Amino acid sequence: HAVTAGATDSQYLPAWMLQDESGEGDSRLQRPGVHSPAMELSAVDADTAAVLVIGDELMNGEVQETNSHLISSQLRAIGIAVKQVMIVEKDIDVIAFMTRRLSPVHRYIFVVGGVGPQHSDVTAAGVAKAFGTGMVEDARLLAMIAAAIPSPRFTQFAETDRPCIHRVCPSLCLCRFHWRMAYVPFGAEVLDDLPNTTSNFESWAEMMQHWPVVKKNNCYLFPSDPELVRRRFAALMPMLSSAPTFVTHITFDVEKSGIAAALAETVALYHKVHVQAFTPHGAPNQRTVVTFEAKNYQEQQSAVKALLERTSERFVLSVVDDHTQGQGQEDETVRRSKIVKAEQN
Repeated sequence: HAVTAGATDSQYLPAWMLQDESGEGDSRLQRPGVHSPAMELSAVDADTAAVLVIGDELMNGEVQETNSHLISSQLRAIGIAVKQVMIVEKDIDVIAFMTRRLSPVHRYIFVVGGVGPQHSDVTAAGVAKAFGTGMVEDARLLAMIAAAIPSPRFTQFAETDRPCIHRVCPSLCLCRFHWRMAYVPFGAEVLDDLPNTTSNFESWAEMMQHWPVVKKNNCYLFPSDPELVRRRFAALMPMLSSAPTFVTHITFDVEKSGIAAALAETVALYHKVHVQAFTPHGAPNQRTVVTFEAKNYQEQQSAVKALLERTSERFVLSVVDDHTQGQGQEDETVRRSKIVKAEQN
Protein backbone atom coordinates (compact mmCIF):
# COMPACT_ATOMS: atom_id res chain seq x y z
CA HIS A 1 0.00 0.00 0.00
CA ALA A 2 1.04 3.61 -0.53
CA VAL A 3 -0.26 6.87 0.92
CA THR A 4 -2.01 9.09 -1.64
CA ALA A 5 -0.85 12.68 -2.07
CA GLY A 6 -2.27 14.85 0.71
CA ALA A 7 -3.96 11.89 2.36
CA THR A 8 -4.06 11.04 6.01
CA ASP A 9 -2.30 7.99 7.42
CA SER A 10 -5.49 5.97 7.07
CA GLN A 11 -5.98 6.64 3.34
CA TYR A 12 -4.06 4.22 1.11
CA LEU A 13 -4.14 2.94 -2.44
CA PRO A 14 -3.42 -0.71 -3.13
CA ALA A 15 -0.07 -1.20 -4.91
CA TRP A 16 -1.67 -2.77 -7.97
CA MET A 17 -3.54 0.50 -8.68
CA LEU A 18 -0.34 2.54 -8.85
CA GLN A 19 1.10 3.34 -12.27
CA ASP A 20 4.48 3.98 -10.64
CA GLU A 21 5.20 1.76 -7.64
CA SER A 22 8.40 3.64 -6.70
CA GLY A 23 6.34 5.64 -4.20
CA GLU A 24 5.10 2.45 -2.64
CA GLY A 25 8.68 1.28 -2.22
CA ASP A 26 9.80 4.65 -0.83
CA SER A 27 7.13 4.56 1.85
CA ARG A 28 8.53 1.28 3.14
CA LEU A 29 12.16 2.35 2.83
CA GLN A 30 11.54 5.44 4.98
CA ARG A 31 10.10 3.55 7.90
CA PRO A 32 12.40 3.54 10.93
CA GLY A 33 14.12 0.21 11.41
CA VAL A 34 13.45 -1.04 7.87
CA HIS A 35 16.63 -1.88 5.97
CA SER A 36 16.96 -2.04 2.21
CA PRO A 37 19.90 -2.22 -0.19
CA ALA A 38 18.55 0.95 -1.82
CA MET A 39 19.35 2.85 1.39
CA GLU A 40 23.04 2.02 0.96
CA LEU A 41 23.43 3.52 -2.54
CA SER A 42 26.09 6.21 -2.74
CA ALA A 43 27.07 8.65 -5.47
CA VAL A 44 29.59 6.06 -6.69
CA ASP A 45 26.83 3.48 -7.14
CA ALA A 46 24.26 5.81 -8.71
CA ASP A 47 25.20 5.08 -12.33
CA THR A 48 24.99 1.30 -12.20
CA ALA A 49 22.99 -1.24 -14.14
CA ALA A 50 22.14 -4.93 -14.18
CA VAL A 51 21.32 -7.22 -17.09
CA LEU A 52 18.78 -9.99 -16.53
CA VAL A 53 18.84 -12.48 -19.40
CA ILE A 54 15.90 -14.88 -19.80
CA GLY A 55 16.17 -18.15 -21.68
CA ASP A 56 16.10 -21.88 -21.05
CA GLU A 57 18.20 -22.37 -24.18
CA LEU A 58 20.94 -20.29 -22.55
CA MET A 59 20.77 -22.19 -19.28
CA ASN A 60 21.29 -25.57 -20.94
CA GLY A 61 24.05 -24.34 -23.26
CA GLU A 62 22.18 -24.76 -26.55
CA VAL A 63 22.65 -21.06 -27.40
CA GLN A 64 25.58 -18.82 -26.50
CA GLU A 65 24.54 -15.58 -24.82
CA THR A 66 25.94 -12.38 -26.38
CA ASN A 67 23.45 -9.63 -25.57
CA SER A 68 24.84 -8.84 -22.12
CA HIS A 69 28.29 -8.19 -23.62
CA LEU A 70 26.82 -5.73 -26.10
CA ILE A 71 24.81 -3.91 -23.45
CA SER A 72 27.70 -3.78 -20.97
CA SER A 73 30.18 -2.36 -23.49
CA GLN A 74 27.71 0.28 -24.71
CA LEU A 75 26.87 1.37 -21.17
CA ARG A 76 30.52 1.56 -20.13
CA ALA A 77 31.15 4.03 -22.95
CA ILE A 78 28.80 6.55 -21.29
CA GLY A 79 29.89 5.91 -17.72
CA ILE A 80 27.29 3.40 -16.56
CA ALA A 81 28.80 0.34 -14.92
CA VAL A 82 27.09 -3.04 -15.22
CA LYS A 83 27.44 -4.63 -11.80
CA GLN A 84 25.40 -7.80 -12.28
CA VAL A 85 24.62 -10.10 -15.20
CA MET A 86 22.26 -12.98 -14.49
CA ILE A 87 20.82 -15.70 -16.70
CA VAL A 88 17.62 -17.30 -15.49
CA GLU A 89 14.99 -19.67 -16.81
CA LYS A 90 11.65 -18.69 -18.29
CA ASP A 91 9.71 -18.85 -15.06
CA ILE A 92 7.37 -16.11 -13.85
CA ASP A 93 8.31 -16.46 -10.20
CA VAL A 94 12.05 -16.52 -10.88
CA ILE A 95 11.82 -13.45 -13.15
CA ALA A 96 9.71 -11.61 -10.57
CA PHE A 97 12.10 -12.51 -7.73
CA MET A 98 15.22 -11.37 -9.61
CA THR A 99 13.54 -8.16 -10.80
CA ARG A 100 12.48 -7.32 -7.24
CA ARG A 101 16.03 -7.98 -6.08
CA LEU A 102 17.78 -5.90 -8.75
CA SER A 103 15.43 -2.95 -9.22
CA PRO A 104 16.06 -1.14 -5.89
CA VAL A 105 19.83 -1.60 -6.15
CA HIS A 106 20.62 -0.31 -9.65
CA ARG A 107 19.55 2.68 -11.67
CA TYR A 108 18.84 0.68 -14.82
CA ILE A 109 17.70 -2.92 -15.29
CA PHE A 110 17.80 -4.42 -18.79
CA VAL A 111 15.70 -7.56 -19.16
CA VAL A 112 16.45 -9.49 -22.36
CA GLY A 113 14.48 -12.46 -23.70
CA GLY A 114 11.20 -14.18 -22.97
CA VAL A 115 9.29 -11.81 -25.28
CA GLY A 116 7.46 -13.70 -27.99
CA PRO A 117 4.49 -15.94 -28.87
CA GLN A 118 5.71 -19.09 -27.12
CA HIS A 119 3.91 -20.46 -24.08
CA SER A 120 7.13 -19.97 -22.11
CA ASP A 121 7.56 -16.28 -22.99
CA VAL A 122 6.47 -14.84 -19.65
CA THR A 123 8.93 -11.99 -19.06
CA ALA A 124 6.34 -9.19 -19.11
CA ALA A 125 4.14 -11.07 -16.64
CA GLY A 126 7.12 -11.70 -14.39
CA VAL A 127 8.08 -8.02 -14.34
CA ALA A 128 4.46 -7.07 -13.63
CA LYS A 129 4.41 -9.50 -10.71
CA ALA A 130 7.68 -8.03 -9.40
CA PHE A 131 6.03 -4.62 -9.05
CA GLY A 132 2.71 -5.94 -7.79
CA THR A 133 0.66 -4.93 -10.81
CA GLY A 134 -1.56 -6.60 -13.37
CA MET A 135 -1.28 -6.53 -17.16
CA VAL A 136 -3.05 -4.23 -19.61
CA GLU A 137 -3.54 -4.52 -23.36
CA ASP A 138 -1.66 -1.99 -25.48
CA ALA A 139 -3.68 -1.15 -28.60
CA ARG A 140 -0.59 -0.29 -30.65
CA LEU A 141 1.08 -3.62 -29.95
CA LEU A 142 -2.15 -5.44 -30.78
CA ALA A 143 -2.28 -3.58 -34.10
CA MET A 144 1.27 -4.76 -34.87
CA ILE A 145 0.30 -8.36 -34.13
CA ALA A 146 -2.82 -8.09 -36.27
CA ALA A 147 -0.76 -6.70 -39.16
CA ALA A 148 1.46 -9.79 -39.08
CA ILE A 149 -1.40 -12.32 -39.27
CA PRO A 150 -3.75 -12.86 -42.22
CA SER A 151 -6.93 -10.91 -41.56
CA PRO A 152 -9.41 -13.84 -41.72
CA ARG A 153 -7.37 -15.82 -39.22
CA PHE A 154 -7.14 -12.88 -36.86
CA THR A 155 -10.84 -12.02 -37.08
CA GLN A 156 -11.86 -15.63 -36.47
CA PHE A 157 -9.89 -15.75 -33.22
CA ALA A 158 -11.04 -12.32 -32.08
CA GLU A 159 -14.69 -13.30 -32.49
CA THR A 160 -14.53 -16.80 -31.01
CA ASP A 161 -11.74 -16.32 -28.45
CA ARG A 162 -10.37 -19.75 -29.42
CA PRO A 163 -7.08 -20.77 -31.00
CA CYS A 164 -7.01 -22.44 -34.39
CA ILE A 165 -8.08 -26.09 -34.25
CA HIS A 166 -5.70 -27.22 -36.98
CA ARG A 167 -2.79 -29.31 -35.77
CA VAL A 168 -0.50 -27.77 -38.41
CA CYS A 169 -1.70 -24.55 -40.05
CA PRO A 170 -0.86 -23.72 -43.67
CA SER A 171 -0.56 -20.09 -42.57
CA LEU A 172 -0.01 -18.35 -39.26
CA CYS A 173 -3.00 -18.48 -36.92
CA LEU A 174 -3.49 -16.19 -33.97
CA CYS A 175 -3.51 -18.07 -30.68
CA ARG A 176 -3.76 -16.78 -27.15
CA PHE A 177 0.05 -16.62 -26.92
CA HIS A 178 0.28 -14.22 -29.86
CA TRP A 179 -2.50 -12.14 -28.32
CA ARG A 180 -0.71 -12.16 -24.97
CA MET A 181 2.22 -10.24 -26.48
CA ALA A 182 0.01 -7.14 -26.65
CA TYR A 183 -0.21 -7.08 -22.84
CA VAL A 184 2.29 -5.04 -20.85
CA PRO A 185 2.65 -4.39 -17.11
CA PHE A 186 0.20 -1.78 -15.85
CA GLY A 187 1.76 1.68 -16.17
CA ALA A 188 4.50 0.55 -18.57
CA GLU A 189 5.67 2.70 -21.48
CA VAL A 190 6.22 1.63 -25.09
CA LEU A 191 9.33 3.65 -25.90
CA ASP A 192 9.93 3.30 -29.62
CA ASP A 193 8.11 4.87 -32.52
CA LEU A 194 6.01 2.02 -33.88
CA PRO A 195 5.73 1.27 -37.60
CA ASN A 196 2.67 2.14 -39.66
CA THR A 197 0.30 -0.82 -39.37
CA THR A 198 -2.16 0.25 -42.05
CA SER A 199 -0.59 -2.39 -44.31
CA ASN A 200 0.28 -5.94 -43.29
CA PHE A 201 3.74 -7.25 -42.60
CA GLU A 202 4.98 -9.92 -44.99
CA SER A 203 5.74 -12.28 -42.12
CA TRP A 204 5.76 -12.63 -38.36
CA ALA A 205 9.57 -12.38 -38.42
CA GLU A 206 9.35 -9.00 -40.16
CA MET A 207 6.97 -7.71 -37.51
CA MET A 208 9.26 -8.88 -34.70
CA GLN A 209 12.10 -6.85 -36.19
CA HIS A 210 10.03 -3.78 -35.30
CA TRP A 211 9.07 -4.90 -31.78
CA PRO A 212 9.63 -2.02 -29.33
CA VAL A 213 11.30 -1.75 -25.96
CA VAL A 214 8.83 -1.72 -23.06
CA LYS A 215 9.81 0.22 -19.93
CA LYS A 216 8.33 -0.48 -16.51
CA ASN A 217 9.77 1.81 -13.83
CA ASN A 218 13.56 1.34 -14.22
CA CYS A 219 13.27 -1.95 -16.14
CA TYR A 220 13.65 -2.12 -19.93
CA LEU A 221 12.30 -5.22 -21.70
CA PHE A 222 13.92 -6.45 -24.94
CA PRO A 223 13.29 -9.48 -27.18
CA SER A 224 16.31 -11.77 -27.40
CA ASP A 225 17.25 -11.40 -31.08
CA PRO A 226 20.82 -9.96 -31.02
CA GLU A 227 20.38 -7.75 -34.08
CA LEU A 228 17.15 -6.30 -32.70
CA VAL A 229 18.80 -5.75 -29.31
CA ARG A 230 21.66 -3.92 -31.04
CA ARG A 231 19.33 -1.57 -32.91
CA ARG A 232 16.93 -0.99 -30.06
CA PHE A 233 19.72 -0.38 -27.56
CA ALA A 234 21.37 2.14 -29.88
CA ALA A 235 18.03 3.95 -30.06
CA LEU A 236 17.66 3.81 -26.27
CA MET A 237 21.11 5.18 -25.44
CA PRO A 238 20.17 8.90 -25.81
CA MET A 239 17.48 8.39 -23.17
CA LEU A 240 19.95 7.25 -20.52
CA SER A 241 21.84 9.65 -18.29
CA SER A 242 25.03 9.36 -16.29
CA ALA A 243 27.68 11.45 -14.58
CA PRO A 244 31.26 11.46 -15.90
CA THR A 245 33.33 8.43 -14.96
CA PHE A 246 37.09 8.65 -14.51
CA VAL A 247 39.04 5.57 -15.59
CA THR A 248 42.79 4.93 -15.63
CA HIS A 249 44.55 1.77 -16.85
CA ILE A 250 48.05 0.94 -15.56
CA THR A 251 49.90 -1.85 -17.33
CA PHE A 252 52.59 -3.65 -15.32
CA ASP A 253 55.25 -6.03 -16.59
CA VAL A 254 54.75 -8.33 -13.61
CA GLU A 255 52.38 -11.09 -12.51
CA LYS A 256 49.34 -10.14 -10.46
CA SER A 257 50.85 -11.79 -7.40
CA GLY A 258 53.82 -9.42 -7.66
CA ILE A 259 51.68 -6.35 -6.92
CA ALA A 260 49.06 -8.02 -4.72
CA ALA A 261 50.24 -6.41 -1.46
CA ALA A 262 50.55 -2.92 -2.94
CA LEU A 263 47.15 -3.27 -4.59
CA ALA A 264 45.50 -4.40 -1.34
CA GLU A 265 46.94 -1.44 0.55
CA THR A 266 45.69 0.97 -2.11
CA VAL A 267 42.18 -0.48 -2.16
CA ALA A 268 42.01 -0.25 1.65
CA LEU A 269 42.78 3.48 1.47
CA TYR A 270 40.38 4.27 -1.38
CA HIS A 271 37.39 1.98 -0.96
CA LYS A 272 35.13 4.20 -3.10
CA VAL A 273 37.35 3.65 -6.13
CA HIS A 274 36.57 0.48 -8.06
CA VAL A 275 39.84 -1.34 -8.73
CA GLN A 276 40.30 -4.49 -10.78
CA ALA A 277 43.42 -6.35 -11.92
CA PHE A 278 43.55 -8.82 -14.80
CA THR A 279 45.82 -10.40 -17.40
CA PRO A 280 44.64 -9.40 -20.90
CA HIS A 281 43.59 -12.23 -23.19
CA GLY A 282 46.55 -13.42 -25.24
CA ALA A 283 49.09 -11.41 -23.23
CA PRO A 284 52.10 -12.99 -21.44
CA ASN A 285 51.34 -14.31 -17.97
CA GLN A 286 53.55 -11.67 -16.39
CA ARG A 287 51.50 -8.83 -17.92
CA THR A 288 48.96 -7.23 -15.54
CA VAL A 289 46.52 -4.39 -16.18
CA VAL A 290 45.05 -2.54 -13.19
CA THR A 291 41.98 -0.36 -13.77
CA PHE A 292 40.86 2.44 -11.46
CA GLU A 293 37.30 3.68 -11.89
CA ALA A 294 35.38 6.30 -9.91
CA LYS A 295 32.98 9.22 -10.20
CA ASN A 296 35.21 11.49 -8.10
CA TYR A 297 38.25 12.61 -10.11
CA GLN A 298 40.44 13.65 -7.19
CA GLU A 299 39.88 10.42 -5.30
CA GLN A 300 40.44 8.33 -8.43
CA GLN A 301 43.72 10.08 -9.23
CA SER A 302 44.86 9.78 -5.62
CA ALA A 303 44.32 6.03 -5.79
CA VAL A 304 46.34 5.81 -9.01
CA LYS A 305 49.18 7.77 -7.42
CA ALA A 306 49.07 5.60 -4.31
CA LEU A 307 49.59 2.38 -6.29
CA LEU A 308 52.38 3.89 -8.38
CA GLU A 309 54.16 4.96 -5.19
CA ARG A 310 53.95 1.41 -3.86
CA THR A 311 55.35 -0.31 -6.97
CA SER A 312 58.69 -0.14 -8.71
CA GLU A 313 58.81 2.26 -11.65
CA ARG A 314 60.69 -0.26 -13.79
CA PHE A 315 57.62 -2.55 -13.88
CA VAL A 316 55.27 0.17 -15.16
CA LEU A 317 54.75 -0.10 -18.93
CA SER A 318 52.01 2.50 -19.39
CA VAL A 319 49.49 4.72 -17.61
CA VAL A 320 46.47 5.58 -19.77
CA ASP A 321 43.44 7.70 -18.87
CA ASP A 322 40.15 6.56 -20.43
CA HIS A 323 37.62 8.95 -18.90
CA THR A 324 34.00 9.12 -20.08
CA GLN A 325 32.04 12.37 -20.24
CA GLY A 326 28.73 10.84 -19.25
CA GLN A 327 25.52 12.21 -20.70
CA GLY A 328 22.43 14.00 -19.46
CA GLN A 329 18.77 13.74 -20.30
CA GLU A 330 18.06 15.62 -23.52
CA ASP A 331 14.97 17.50 -24.60
CA GLU A 332 12.35 15.54 -26.48
CA THR A 333 13.20 16.93 -29.93
CA VAL A 334 16.89 16.05 -29.72
CA ARG A 335 16.16 12.65 -28.21
CA ARG A 336 13.66 11.73 -30.93
CA SER A 337 16.02 12.80 -33.71
CA LYS A 338 18.74 10.56 -32.30
CA ILE A 339 16.35 7.64 -32.02
CA VAL A 340 15.30 8.00 -35.67
CA LYS A 341 18.94 8.26 -36.81
CA ALA A 342 19.96 5.19 -34.79
CA GLU A 343 17.07 3.17 -36.20
CA GLN A 344 18.05 4.11 -39.75
CA ASN A 345 21.58 2.84 -39.13
